[in-house]
Amino acid sequence: MRGKDAPRKYDDAALYVDVYAFVHRWGKTCLAGYEEAFALGNGIIHPLTRHGDAPIRLEDPADSVYAFVRARPGQPDAPAIIHLVNWSKTARPKLAVTLDPDRFFPGRGLKLSLLRPGREPEILSDGRQARVEVPSPEPWQMLVVEPASPNAAKVWAAEAEVEDFGFFDKRSVILRGRTPGVAIHYTTDNSEPTVKSPRCVRPLEIENTTTLRARVFAGGQASLVSKFTFTKRPADNIATATAPAPGLTYELREGVKFSVEPDLDDPMKWAGGKYKFTKSKEGRTDQIELPATCPRTMFSVVFNGLVEIPRDGLYTFHANADDGCRLYVDDEKIIDLSGRKVPPDLGMTENQGRRLLSQGLHKLRLEYVQMRDAYGLEVQWQGPGITRQPIAASYLKH
Repeated sequence: MRGKDAPRKYDDAALYVDVYAFVHRWGKTCLAGYEEAFALGNGIIHPLTRHGDAPIRLEDPADSVYAFVRARPGQPDAPAIIHLVNWSKTARPKLAVTLDPDRFFPGRGLKLSLLRPGREPEILSDGRQARVEVPSPEPWQMLVVEPASPNAAKVWAAEAEVEDFGFFDKRSVILRGRTPGVAIHYTTDNSEPTVKSPRCVRPLEIENTTTLRARVFAGGQASLVSKFTFTKRPADNIATATAPAPGLTYELREGVKFSVEPDLDDPMKWAGGKYKFTKSKEGRTDQIELPATCPRTMFSVVFNGLVEIPRDGLYTFHANADDGCRLYVDDEKIIDLSGRKVPPDLGMTENQGRRLLSQGLHKLRLEYVQMRDAYGLEVQWQGPGITRQPIAASYLKH
């Protein structure tokens, strides 16, 4: 295993024993007879995610955890199993899972239990609570979803209508409850909310890092307590002395040569090998698209410049490429479609990455490579007020 972002490998004897013990202990009850129903994670393209109809949501700032939901066909009352797998060694400040209760056990609450290697099962929630915080998978764990116990809470816990819990300046927070006729009370001093605590009757304005605890009251009953931590971050946009010019610059590299030397011009991988180019030419473009002058085989295009973020928020970038590409925002790789294909050509392949970005200019770099056969490149984004679409020329600078 090399580098802090290198994929995990399970050929180590200790890890293998750990996996074997985990599967052997829980395999009959949590694996046998189950089939995968849904997969979620950075780069996983599933029909449900395309239509915004996913049964779960992950709050994972590092985008390094994958969730695989499994169920027993024809047994609607059988527990559902959510496998949480971390394929990198990236540290995460928090990880939370939000479920759509009606997609699991309609009309009933949820009992959520956590199974981790070498530990006893831990009940995280038993009642009407759809969001739970879980430890970071090291590197795997299972969340077991069952109908709530008969004596569990009958009022749904409060939920926050947000996609990401980070912010740069200030933000409005809307709390809601699934139970009709509810009153939501909250605290910001880590105390337990009661009916005497402030009541949430309008969006809450938050200007600093805040831990919000909320409880729903309805019909003389109280829900479980929900906890949300909103973290203020320093603005990460780039200041420029002069107004940047429109468009991106690009370098078209041709004449690929394979090599095993470690210090090359371009370290992108192809079928496990490395390569460099014998000649190149530069240009400028208003769109992220392959130049009309590019050859059909053995070339690479490297785009450099800035992307202007119109407002603070969570942005998702999508790349669809044949043969491969890598996308960086502020020097951080958020999409990697390189080094995963071998001939024959596998066609266009899509991946995506998310980042919370502050309003203003951010560095943008995209590396594309084409070896042989068909080729293509499509890049899109979506964010606050922006539906999924190509990045318009007005947002690209250099």
